[in-house]
Amino acid sequence: MLPTSNTHRRLSIAKEMYLSGVNHSRKNFISDFIHAILNYDFCVEMIVKTILQDSNVSIYHGGGTRRRPKNFHELTTGLISTFSALKNVSDISDLHDLRNSVQHRGLVPSGHSVQRFTTIVRMFFDEICTVCYSNNINFDEISLAIFIPSVVEKLILEKLEGALREGSYDDALSYAKEGISYHKLLLRENMGVPYRFRTATFLRSDMFRELTDVVREMDETLNWLVDRVILEEYYNDVKEVFGDMRRLRGKYIRETTTKDRGENSRTILYNFILGTQRYIQNDDISRPYIFDICIKEKTNDSCTIKIGYACRDNIINAKVEIRYPYPNVLQQINLPLENGLHEVTINNLETGIQYYAIVNIRTSNVENSDQITFNIS
Repeated sequence: MLPTSNTHRRLSIAKEMYLSGVNHSRKNFISDFIHAILNYDFCVEMIVKTILQDSNVSIYHGGGTRRRPKNFHELTTGLISTFSALKNVSDISDLHDLRNSVQHRGLVPSGHSVQRFTTIVRMFFDEICTVCYSNNINFDEISLAIFIPSVVEKLILEKLEGALREGSYDDALSYAKEGISYHKLLLRENMGVPYRFRTATFLRSDMFRELTDVVREMDETLNWLVDRVILEEYYNDVKEVFGDMRRLRGKYIRETTTKDRGENSRTILYNFILGTQRYIQNDDISRPYIFDICIKEKTNDSCTIKIGYACRDNIINAKVEIRYPYPNVLQQINLPLENGLHEVTINNLETGIQYYAIVNIRTSNVENSDQITFNIS
């Protein structure tokens, strides 16, 4: 059976509910255990109904004004009749029974039960992709980006998901950091909070060095306090992605990371974006955002650079300048005018020289630049 666009959308909702449940399952509070079970049950019921509808199996009794929905037991019976190879249906029926006990009889689920169904629901998700959809879709390919209103954030999340599918967990973590940083910028702009407090430029001499250090420390502390207020309940999760919150500046060095951390960073980014949407009136900041600039590959006389950028407005000029010696422009290469992740290869380079690659993206109203240095050894 081939998945349709409606399949993707419905399974995206199911996946969102599952990941939300996973997020709750990691917190040692009764209310979170309850939310986790409710989310998992919603996820499973959405999956079952999606498969039956894609298989042209009715999820209702009767028709017209006498139509009534089938109960969960009847839905799973229809699922087994259609796909007898499924092995986890009895376990998801146990989940539904637990959900009924939680919702209708006031039962508090145990941490052990929550962890058990965290595993079972994910196994069921993977199983239906194989048995029902013949591997024409898989869990990692089900995108959550359809729920993101921001043009820039949607693209960053899509690239993050693509990196996870390819096993590039270092890239995935880097995109999660960039997505969180962009959303912080967006929150600050919508809430009228400056992104950075500027240190007075005249405090540069040795005479004022101590005072300069004090002002810089105050600057970092104020930024940390602002972040702490804006991030609210997401602070600890976001800190898990970044480490020290006061070091959220500039581009991030790729960290060697694991699949679990890469996937968890995606969940944190997604929850952070959607959980703070109530503060957002304008879905994107005005200037272009460069979310990736890194060296992909080098040879003995060339270098390939990966550059990612996005903007809500039309890009009218995009270029990368190779400078040596700085600021002399050695080469200039035009970049595509579309949002996305692009690659550019610079040829005829010499060994032992430090080159500067300066990226500039411009709309009709504003521009943004970033740079990276590299050499050929």
